[in-house]
Amino acid sequence: MTGTPQGGIASPTLFNIYMQYFDENIIKIVDEFLLNKNVTENRQPKAISKQYSRIKSKADNIKRSIKKLLSHYENDKPIYKDFEKFKEKKKELRKALSTKRSIPSVSHARTCLRYSYTRYADDWIILTNTDCDTANQIKELINNWITKNLKLELSIEKTLITDLKKERAKFLGFTFTIPGFRKVVKFYNILAKRDIKRSRNVGPYIGLDHDRIRKRLINEGIMNANLQPIHATKFINLKPFEVVQKFDQKIKGLFNYYYPNITNKSDLNQYYYIYRYSCIKTLANIKKSSIRKMLIKYGQNLNIKYNETYKNKQGKIIIKERESNLISQKNLMLWCQKVYISHRLKRVSNLLCKFTKVKLQKINAQDIIRYSYNSFDPFKTKINLRTAYKLTKWCSICGKTPTRNNPIESHHLKHVRKGNISGFSTIMKALNRKTIIVCKTCHNCIHNGKYDGFALQDFFDPALAEL
Repeated sequence: MTGTPQGGIASPTLFNIYMQYFDENIIKIVDEFLLNKNVTENRQPKAISKQYSRIKSKADNIKRSIKKLLSHYENDKPIYKDFEKFKEKKKELRKALSTKRSIPSVSHARTCLRYSYTRYADDWIILTNTDCDTANQIKELINNWITKNLKLELSIEKTLITDLKKERAKFLGFTFTIPGFRKVVKFYNILAKRDIKRSRNVGPYIGLDHDRIRKRLINEGIMNANLQPIHATKFINLKPFEVVQKFDQKIKGLFNYYYPNITNKSDLNQYYYIYRYSCIKTLANIKKSSIRKMLIKYGQNLNIKYNETYKNKQGKIIIKERESNLISQKNLMLWCQKVYISHRLKRVSNLLCKFTKVKLQKINAQDIIRYSYNSFDPFKTKINLRTAYKLTKWCSICGKTPTRNNPIESHHLKHVRKGNISGFSTIMKALNRKTIIVCKTCHNCIHNGKYDGFALQDFFDPALAEL
């Protein structure tokens, strides 16, 4: 049997190592294809549309003709030579400016083709400004490369080409779309000393993948197929305060994942309602009571007090009163805003590093590792801090520092008090230590019985053995 178990610690790491080759080549393939297309079609980074240029020049000509009609000023008021003609020109100017605001200034047919590639585990997405035919060509190139080099096949059901202006693309629980309307922005121009209107694109709309969230809630038993909250049968055997803690964690987890990224934050309110009433119904089911009685007993935020019993270092039993509650919607919004601000601060700091060209300080391995060979293996089982500290030292018997061929290891015994203790184990029994730090050479000598007659005074560093 080959491979790693599903859900194992090493599985994501090994999968990303395997997919690193995929990432590099996908970027290379798409880069080459779009670069050739941009060169052959003579595309520009920002091509102004001809229709927009004509309307703009028309509006500029009308403005010049209005200026020519100006005669003089009286008490800071303009006086025109032909007032009726000025009215006509003013109407034409308003019409031209409204048409100008409704037309996009950039010609997408002559703008450079760009893309953005993102992958998380086996889910990946490519966002691009190409048309559907070009997107199909890119898909075919990627499919041919995957089949030839990685011996894999693209999923026909999941690998879709979506026009974001017509449909929504789904990725990692989010949906992406581009609204069909434009937003008129009004701002004050300092040079013109007046308010100016500009029409701008709203930009991409990031929403929730409601189908995915609802499917998970139904599978967890939080709501039924009619999208109504029900009692969670898997929490029936828990204590009331534990039920509230579980639902509080689920609500915070959902909001923490989605709130910083989605456009319309209020989309999450319906799921807060479902989780809250599912929690109340679960408590009512446990107590064989009703929702109304649960709200009267515990309050709107389900404040449940309980006693926590534990022993201190002296063995004295201590009882402390604790309280668990379900976070209110107001406090949840405040908590989410703090999370959102922290996300924004990280993005701002990254942009500052990018535009100010501030580079992170380079750290050399010699600044961290004090010896020439690092014996750390990320796939080994975890050990406690004291053993980890001792493994960075030297052999307690011969005093040799770790090298690639002779690393530091830990000699371990199951028991130092049970059974017949003989040979080198008598020293470990006297030290009351199940483990002792030695080099690989000394470790082999211990198992071969060459150190059976050793005493603690023969050690290079007895203090390290006693630590």
